[in-house]
Amino acid sequence: MLQLNPTIPIVRVSDNMKGYAFLVIDYSQEHDLLFTCAMDNGEIWTYSNKDIRMQENITLNRKTDDYITSPLHTSLVDDLITYFTSLTTEQQNAIIEASKDLIYRPMKS
Repeated sequence: MLQLNPTIPIVRVSDNMKGYAFLVIDYSQEHDLLFTCAMDNGEIWTYSNKDIRMQENITLNRKTDDYITSPLHTSLVDDLITYFTSLTTEQQNAIIEASKDLIYRPMKS
């Protein structure tokens, strides 16, 4: 059992209610972590990993699902898909290979 200091701002997946995780219970590698959370409505619950997510933090570039489904973001994705599918297979493969180099490149120290 570990008290979190500072607490972690969380969102309950079932209804998007916000709260703060203040305690972690770890029974072992065979079990989910359990987070005891104080919700904004005053309730205190213990949730497993699958029941909660961290709150949005645009400073850390952590966005919610609302960002991913926003009209602006959706139209950009649609434009990229349209562009990508208009390319030849050779061009598509070149883009995929270049992307792999960017994704798997080790960070400079």
